[in-house]
Amino acid sequence: MRKIYKFKAWLKSRLIASYSATMTVVAVFIVVIMATCFTLFSPYFAKIQLSSKINNVSNDLIDNYSSTIGDYQSFIKSVVSNIDFDCGVNDKTYIEKKSYNNYYIRNIDISTNNKKYCSSFDGNRHEYESDSVFIKKINKNLSLWAILNDKNEQSILSLVWKDERGQVSIDFEPIISDVIRNKYCDDCILSVVSTVGNADKKISSHNDVKNLSSLPPLNTEVFNNGLILRNYVDPQLLSLISIDLKPLLFIVGVFFGLIIFFVY
Repeated sequence: MRKIYKFKAWLKSRLIASYSATMTVVAVFIVVIMATCFTLFSPYFAKIQLSSKINNVSNDLIDNYSSTIGDYQSFIKSVVSNIDFDCGVNDKTYIEKKSYNNYYIRNIDISTNNKKYCSSFDGNRHEYESDSVFIKKINKNLSLWAILNDKNEQSILSLVWKDERGQVSIDFEPIISDVIRNKYCDDCILSVVSTVGNADKKISSHNDVKNLSSLPPLNTEVFNNGLILRNYVDPQLLSLISIDLKPLLFIVGVFFGLIIFFVY
């Protein structure tokens, strides 16, 4: 009788040990599978992380841009209303002060109908039929253009107002594209501008040295004034972020694997 009791106790202990060993193997298997899966998805998480960072940066820049410039028609009307269209002292003083005080304005040009010309900056005069790309007509007096620089720079946007007195053009600084382009490495992010209704009409960029525009865009931002900003990313940048994320994703995978095991 005693031998039978000892045998049952021994068998029970063996079953418990076997069950524990089996559960340990199952736990290790689940943890390894989950950690591996999370690590394998590191390129996907790299895209999400970088896209989120770019969105935050561009949203802040867009908010600043929108609060400063606002509606194009209202903005340029306020400028035109303060211009005499004679390129006199008042005109020159006003456009120089306006450009200096507005971080987003690169230059303001005035061309009068009696062939007078003045500018807030002594640079090259733009010929909007030859060195620029027409984007869209906002109203009968106002149109939006992109100036194609011959330097290694992002093309800039320009508002052009025409009436019987002459023409006023306002060139904007490429703040958004410049900040994003070199935020993580040199020329590893390309920002391309288009407009709602003309999404296929991209404003060419002379800084696309890596031909990033041939790749699918990482993300797309839409301005309140109808401009669309698409960001193209160098695959090497995504690869570096993916490598940096792998240790963290492995730990997260282990954590989720343990949770699944305990629930099981």
